[in-house]
Amino acid sequence: MSASILRTIFPYLERLFRFLRTDIRQEYLLGILSSDTNACIIHLQSIGFENQIFAWVDDGQVASLRKREGDFQYHIRIFNDGEVRGHYEYAPEVAPIKHLRRIAREARSPAFRTFVEGYVQAREEALNHATLSSVRQVALAPSYRT
Repeated sequence: MSASILRTIFPYLERLFRFLRTDIRQEYLLGILSSDTNACIIHLQSIGFENQIFAWVDDGQVASLRKREGDFQYHIRIFNDGEVRGHYEYAPEVAPIKHLRRIAREARSPAFRTFVEGYVQAREEALNHATLSSVRQVALAPSYRT
């Protein structure tokens, strides 16, 4: 499927299939920003990443970038709370069905760590932040128990 056709129909497909999404944010937490969001984006662009326009917009997402590698792409999302997530997958314009079905999607953590080195705290350190964020959300959520 050509990129121009996909660019034209993607906004409609996204609305049509949004109800199929069950996750709030996609998997593969890389870490938490240790620098300014814009500095990280500029760095990623300097090493070959570009804006990813063919992607769902996850809750709190402020940036979506990708780096093509043949039929695949490295896809990084940055969120308003500093969380950074990434995965390796089929590029949607090359294999839209495989992309949507998440066939061959994987973490590729060593590559991503190299891409974001100096801009993102390691995943292990970020897990404490993510856990605290989850606890805060639960603690602040209204109780529906009677």
